[in-house]
Amino acid sequence: MNKTLLSLLACSALTVGLLAQTPFEANLKATIQKTSGIDINIKTVDELEKEDGLKFVVATAPDGRMFPLYATSDGKSIIGFSSVFFFEDEGTMATIKQRLDDLA
Repeated sequence: MNKTLLSLLACSALTVGLLAQTPFEANLKATIQKTSGIDINIKTVDELEKEDGLKFVVATAPDGRMFPLYATSDGKSIIGFSSVFFFEDEGTMATIKQRLDDLA
C-alpha cells in the first residue's frame, strides 16, 4: 500500500512539474539544448508587449552563470543580448534595465 501511494505521489509530482512548463519555455530550452548542448533554467520571462511577440529572458546555465537574451514568442528563435539596445517604448526600456540591474 505504501509503495503504491509513494509511486502515485511521485507520478503526480512529475506531472505537475511538466505541466508547469509552458510551450514557450519548453521550446526555448529545447532550442538552446539543441544548438549549444547546455541545459538552462529560465529565471525570468518578460513579454515585450510593444515589440510584436519578442520576449526578454534571463536564463541560468548549470554552472550558475546568468545570461540575458531575446526570444521569439514561440521560443524557437533566440537573439543574444547586447549591452547596446534602444526601444521607443519607455516601459520596455525600464523592464530591460531593471532585469539587468537584477543580474548585477
